[in-house]
Amino acid sequence: MVDPADILARVCSAIENDHPLEAKETLATEYPLGRGKSRVQLRRPARFGSVKLDATPRPPISNATRMTVFVRDGFLDRYTGHRLVLPATLRLLSHFLAPHFPYNKNWAAPPRCHEGYWELQATIDHVDAWTRGGVHDESNFVTVCQDTNNIKGNIAVSDLGWTICEPGDLQNWDGLSGWYLRHFEPRQESYRRLLVEQSSDPADRRLYDTLSEWKRIIAPYRAMLSS
Repeated sequence: MVDPADILARVCSAIENDHPLEAKETLATEYPLGRGKSRVQLRRPARFGSVKLDATPRPPISNATRMTVFVRDGFLDRYTGHRLVLPATLRLLSHFLAPHFPYNKNWAAPPRCHEGYWELQATIDHVDAWTRGGVHDESNFVTVCQDTNNIKGNIAVSDLGWTICEPGDLQNWDGLSGWYLRHFEPRQESYRRLLVEQSSDPADRRLYDTLSEWKRIIAPYRAMLSS
């Protein structure tokens, strides 16, 4: 099975080389919307039953803190070892490659949201669940994808029989953060005009604010990035 992170890396390369049609064709043929089964093969032992949604309010995690953890972990899912992608890169691809790579803020299932957001977007998990007394700081945070996060739920890693993988090397894989900076930074004013001045849709303004925030967060790591 081809690593979807490799596919998105080639999509980004095509965009960077000014080949938008190649980018769309690569995505449509190699990572099509609604392709089905996730690459995440981890499972919850049957004795834990199905995942139950926990409505307990949780303290927020800032995007700056998220980036610190992503960099520390080398953009690897620490439970599977899979390579993950910066959230802002996925959002930019959704804007650039619509409707082939849709985003849904409510985590809808495909075709309303592309599988890439579930199996590639870097998120944060509490190793020891916060709802079961785990601390809310970086010592208890790991980078994971949303699929892995949902499967684990609030069960302890040791109880599940899972292991925590070694972190990745940012010089080998940076979650396409370097590509994001190279693409967005010189075009930020163009995006501002398009999404803020020329659009009356509040979602476009929120997208611009999100993209700009991530640019500010990533910039200090510029020298460490590989893509």
